[in-house]
Amino acid sequence: MLLRYSTYPATVEAYAAWLGNYQRPLARRSQAQGHQSWALIAAGHAWSWVRRWP
Repeated sequence: MLLRYSTYPATVEAYAAWLGNYQRPLARRSQAQGHQSWALIAAGHAWSWVRRWP
């Protein structure tokens, strides 16, 4: 995924939509908590990118 200044907000929106679509079917399963922790880790990585952005 290439990050550029002009496409950064769209990239964040696409990433959030991907995360929502990925987590929605998995939340119905019995191992939802493990997937939620995975989503939290991914969100933490995304937040570190956001904080580093000038």
